[in-house]
Amino acid sequence: QYVNRYGVSDYITFFKRSNEQGTFTNDNYKRSIYADAFTDPDFKTGQYQDFNINSRNTITLNTGWVEEAYKDVIEDMLMSENVRIYEGGNYRAVNPQRGTIDYQKEVNTGNINYTITFDYGNNERNLIR
Repeated sequence: QYVNRYGVSDYITFFKRSNEQGTFTNDNYKRSIYADAFTDPDFKTGQYQDFNINSRNTITLNTGWVEEAYKDVIEDMLMSENVRIYEGGNYRAVNPQRGTIDYQKEVNTGNINYTITFDYGNNERNLIR
């Protein structure tokens, strides 16, 4: 679901195969591990400690075989600021990965199939399912 150029909700159905990937991020700091009169060095605990660990997943979807005029639908979706995927009975906010796209022509390939990658709009740890 996305808001098209006329401000109306519009829908695209992706039929073919999909891939989901996780991109993990974290911050870390270096702990002080030293020996003095009161403490022994603890080598079972690592010197570097991770924190703020999260994942922001992406999903790649395919439109299936569509007609040449479908390029207007793809353009509208990529220009929209409000895009959602209906997945598992719920809508999830996503952001299409924008950049360049080849608008396909039937005369060139005979078949038209668009592959688009979306970034989920939330980190996985923040998501309440």
